[in-house]
Amino acid sequence: LKCALFICSGPASVGIFELASKVPTAIRQLFVVGLNALMPAFVYIAKETVKARMVNLGKDSLRYIVWGALGSLFLYGLNSDLLLKIWLGSVNSELLSITNIMTFWWMVTSLNVPAWWLGIGLDGGWTNTFVASTHFVYTLFLVGMSLVTSFSSLTLVIIWLIGGVLMQLLLYSYLEWKTKIIKKIYLSKEMVLIFSAFIMLSFITATIHSLGFKQSFSPNYTICYSIIFFYSPVLSYFFIRNFKWMNLNHNSEKRS
Repeated sequence: LKCALFICSGPASVGIFELASKVPTAIRQLFVVGLNALMPAFVYIAKETVKARMVNLGKDSLRYIVWGALGSLFLYGLNSDLLLKIWLGSVNSELLSITNIMTFWWMVTSLNVPAWWLGIGLDGGWTNTFVASTHFVYTLFLVGMSLVTSFSSLTLVIIWLIGGVLMQLLLYSYLEWKTKIIKKIYLSKEMVLIFSAFIMLSFITATIHSLGFKQSFSPNYTICYSIIFFYSPVLSYFFIRNFKWMNLNHNSEKRS
């Protein structure tokens, strides 16, 4: 992709792409790399073909990803103009647009972690290799197109993103066809509720951030308040849920 950007728009566009993708890549890795430790569990459970255990492990991973990786990436994208100004002093529209696109891309790829490990567990990674190779060939096609057609860097990144999203759908579709597990993980009632809560909370946070925080506070306070506003309901929910669970356990121990 960087080669294609260089051919179309020169070295400056490669620099913009690097700046745009650096922070969201780091945020995604901060949360997702730790899940590598679950890969042996997925491989073992897949070989044992215990579908219920795979579904439970996948849901546990997704809950962590949604409120960890996706939440952090959403807040970064929401405040990217303010954060980049702190970092660079000034921001142009192209850098901001590509930053938001790459942030969205890493949100999409964060969600595929359970499916990715499931693919490795099922057939030693051949499914994953096929999907990744398809996206690689698609990217090479963009490099070839950039030699004969002039794209703006923003257009090129958008075309690349569309191909990447289609490759993600290919991964989910193929694994669902082989295992009948993907829907049970991603489209279970619990996960649909979590996704809906995330989307609703993100929409409310973005609205208040745009109409309230940005209008009333300095950039530093705007960033802090948006983080607090987004995560307060989430942390409150988990605190209340764990408190009730601890009380139930304490009462059952007393009765026993």
